[in-house]
Amino acid sequence: MSRTLPPACRPGRTAGLLASLAFTLAMSAAGAKPPVADSTPARLPTPAEEAALRERLRAESLDALAGGGAAAIAGERAALRAVGQSPDDPVAVAAWRANEAEREGPAVNAAGDFMLDTRWGNAGIAPDRYAGSNDGTYRGIQSAMLPGGVQVVVGEVQYPGGNRQLGITKRDTSGTRIAWSGVAPPYSAYGGQYILWPFNDAAAPEVFSVHDVRVRSNRIYALATVRLTSPLTYAPAVVCFDANGASCGWWFAYYSAGSVVNDAVAMDILGDRLVVLGRHSLGESGGFWTVKWSIASDGSLVDPTFGNFPAPAGQARAEPVDIAFRRVGVLPPPNPGYYVLYSRKFSSNAEDVDYDPCLLGVTAAHEPDTSFGGAGVRCKPFDRPDSGRTDRAVALVTLGWQDFAPLTVHEGVQVLVSVARSSRPGIGVWSLLDRVDQSSFGALGGDSHGLGGGRMLFGGCEGGVGEGCSVLPPIGHNAHMPADLAIVGDDIAIVGYRYGPGLVIGGNDTETPLFARVDRGTGALLQLATFPSGYSQGRFNGIGVRDTQHVVGVGEAIDASIAATTARTQIQVGLTSDDTIFRDGFD
Repeated sequence: MSRTLPPACRPGRTAGLLASLAFTLAMSAAGAKPPVADSTPARLPTPAEEAALRERLRAESLDALAGGGAAAIAGERAALRAVGQSPDDPVAVAAWRANEAEREGPAVNAAGDFMLDTRWGNAGIAPDRYAGSNDGTYRGIQSAMLPGGVQVVVGEVQYPGGNRQLGITKRDTSGTRIAWSGVAPPYSAYGGQYILWPFNDAAAPEVFSVHDVRVRSNRIYALATVRLTSPLTYAPAVVCFDANGASCGWWFAYYSAGSVVNDAVAMDILGDRLVVLGRHSLGESGGFWTVKWSIASDGSLVDPTFGNFPAPAGQARAEPVDIAFRRVGVLPPPNPGYYVLYSRKFSSNAEDVDYDPCLLGVTAAHEPDTSFGGAGVRCKPFDRPDSGRTDRAVALVTLGWQDFAPLTVHEGVQVLVSVARSSRPGIGVWSLLDRVDQSSFGALGGDSHGLGGGRMLFGGCEGGVGEGCSVLPPIGHNAHMPADLAIVGDDIAIVGYRYGPGLVIGGNDTETPLFARVDRGTGALLQLATFPSGYSQGRFNGIGVRDTQHVVGVGEAIDASIAATTARTQIQVGLTSDDTIFRDGFD
């Protein structure tokens, strides 16, 4: 994905789609070509297959956060009792939370550090519950920028007792929510404040999960996995809305009609091309497939072409996480190739936890790019002592630029990795320059975070070393978990969450939104901070880049006052590095 400063099908009118047992694309009456699908009859998954296929890293992470809701409530109540306060006294609870927020707030360590932007949103934080009840589920997933600095966020929305929806909001440069002036009634919620899909569109399928969003000109493309009922299966769908909220269609992206599950993973846009990454079921040797469309002048996605990669380089198991077009120089090629980021597992044995992050280079024709390494694959282990060698790929960003003296073009690739360390996980970055390891990035020497080979590592704890280590029992060690990255000026900005023991003896781990900043040239760690979510605990899932001094962390938070452990509030937290010294008066 390219998350830098602001860098599709005839409208899908699909009333008869779900009745079609022929499994054709929802590219409708306008004549768009269906993708090539095999003739294997669709079948229902067995209970064992269904359980295995739903075992996804992000889902596991979200489940952990769900369990943290009850833990947060219990920990807060125990903490209040420990200081002689009643956990049922609203005044005592409010005072405790105010103190917690102050303790968890970020510190300004140096000029240029990002801190809470109190001029954005409501004192830096903008929550969204999509006009629903407090005990619903509202998760912020990913962000993109419309022209003029308007931020668009996609999320997963589930009202109590209802089906999951794709939710879309937009906010101006002050963090104020903007109504969608052109949204049609089937997708409009709360007077056009929110877009929900499918909401009241009976012809559209149920949303299972939301993955990504991209903007091209004044059109918004969101990626979701949908659940069909006839036949029963899952499939990726690309949903399009204009900048004013008017629907511009939606399209399926099947690869193989005989597959039990074709989950969506990620997508990217470059020029007039859009590419989607999907995953195969493990019963098909795992791996992944891709579909690339041309974007017509009316925004339609046309002329799909496909790639299939069930076992890259003959590897036993490949779990895809991200996709990004190649960006070389400043002008996009007419039909670009791309990279797929995935986690390689060294064995199909379920007990084996040995993973490495890998990049597959792919040509414009959906073939492995053998100029990028053996069979088009390059892998980069971060193996640490006693870690179980579990280095999982997380996110990918690509960029291109041009040197004018001498006149040369360049491409950069940055890979975000969750690295297991002996005590608590940390965050790794792998950087490539012109398709080889960037020699200056993470070079061994003055920076203790450098690992050489274009790699750096921070956070977590290993042998008493790392930002997550603590010598103050019962605090214990903190983990640092990455979720997304973006290029902000000359730096790499990383978001995710920190989790670890709270201030109460015997208390459960809690989570706090995390922001880090790494020098894109040297790999030096410039900043690592946690930020308040406005609630008991929370995390960032994505990052929105407004400009080189303003970013927004997009995510979700738990309100410990809500008993439902599944309750979530979508959050956006504004951060700024502008005028650090005098912004709030002698910071």
